Amino acid sequence: MSPLSGPPVELGEKHAELVVKFVANIRNSKPDSRNVALATITLLEQIISDSNSATAYELCTLVRGVGRAMGRALPQQLVAGNIVRRVLRAVRDEYRNQADQQLVAGNIVRRVLRAVRDEYRNQADQVMKGIQGWITQTGTKPG
Repeated sequence: MSPLSGPPVELGEKHAELVVKFVANIRNSKPDSRNVALATITLLEQIISDSNSATAYELCTLVRGVGRAMGRALPQQLVAGNIVRRVLRAVRDEYRNQADQQLVAGNIVRRVLRAVRDEYRNQADQVMKGIQGWITQTGTKPG
């Protein structure tokens, strides 16, 4: 069965509790997009490492459930949904690359999350360098 198919599932109690803590933390601290993205990656790492998912389908179902719960609770935080979609895409790509083998979630997901985190940090650093260059060039601050 494709990792894309299947009905939505409810999160387990432990995972739902982690999502509730994450949502409360985001609502209380009002972090910027970069910190929301890094917190989302950290949450996904924790949930995935605690899960017993042995296949890409189970892993995608779990990550999708977490993403839906976060989307319902924090509809204004688009970056969290973007990170979830990146992780889902990476898992599906890895699944397709290893279609002849059973996908063991732990090692691949750790690699995937590390890649997503590094990619996001690089993009954020490039934006910050551009802003700093603009400030240096114009001598003023934006906004």
